[in-house]
Amino acid sequence: MQINKANKFILKPKTIYIMNEINLTLTLEEVNGVLNALGAQPYAQVQPLIAKIQAQGSAQLQAAQNGQAEVPKAPKKAATQKKKATTK
Repeated sequence: MQINKANKFILKPKTIYIMNEINLTLTLEEVNGVLNALGAQPYAQVQPLIAKIQAQGSAQLQAAQNGQAEVPKAPKKAATQKKKATTK
């Protein structure tokens, strides 16, 4: 916030960031509870989410069993990556 010569406040617009992804920390028991709750929903609506949770969970469990401190990030699917258009 700034004050101009007439002693009036000037508000600068704030930049708003939109998050496309968030990270959650859940226990194995909590993840299984979420998966069980999703399993009670219509399959076509929840299958992609269940698959994503299972894939990420499997990678983390495998890394823990191999003694890795961190799980390598999974590569993004080609369909979800934005391609830049080239103009000539």
